[in-house]
Amino acid sequence: WHPYENDIRVPFMIRGPSILPGAIRDDILGTHVDIMPTLLGLVDAHTFSSPIQQQQTVLRRAGAIERQVTTTIPSTMDGDDLSSQFMYHNNTNAIQNAILVEIIGGDLIRYGHREDAYNNTFRLLRIMDKTQPEGRRNLKYIEFTDCRYDWNFTQEPIEYELFDLDTDPFEMNNIISQAPKVLLRQLRQTIRQLFTCKGQTCRDVLWDSSSMNVAEV
Repeated sequence: WHPYENDIRVPFMIRGPSILPGAIRDDILGTHVDIMPTLLGLVDAHTFSSPIQQQQTVLRRAGAIERQVTTTIPSTMDGDDLSSQFMYHNNTNAIQNAILVEIIGGDLIRYGHREDAYNNTFRLLRIMDKTQPEGRRNLKYIEFTDCRYDWNFTQEPIEYELFDLDTDPFEMNNIISQAPKVLLRQLRQTIRQLFTCKGQTCRDVLWDSSSMNVAEV
């Protein structure tokens, strides 16, 4: 219902014959659209005869980042196959390091009270990648709008927020006004890519700030 960690950070637990024995806990990024591709990966879906479920090895590139990923995801799906994280505990180079979370607010009844939550329409970019430079590896960038006028974010958002969760895990300090302009440009570019992508193009989006010159204006 809101964009902060105590609402959107929901544990995902899975067990089965393909999963490594014993309790394993990974801090990897995933969202709802990743569940079906991950289940397909766990059951080795490429062994079926469907023409859209073919195993392929793709090379993900984003700036200096290169990650080779074997996937069985149908080309029409937006999500990522995270099954290798569970089967091989392979999180050295996480498959995805940036995800999109979005919600459209509205007029609703909750706890017996009417709430005007139109301006709680938001989209956020969650970034988590320990290989990135300090201050750019564990971020949350949020854009708010009013769904009565701009539910698909064609206009300037009414409010922005940016949090560095390494130094501010409870999201108390909005650093949007202190962020370098080059960082904000890349955050806005990445969130728009994930907001408008479809199928394979969604899986090609990676966050890379390693070559960013934060002194640039």
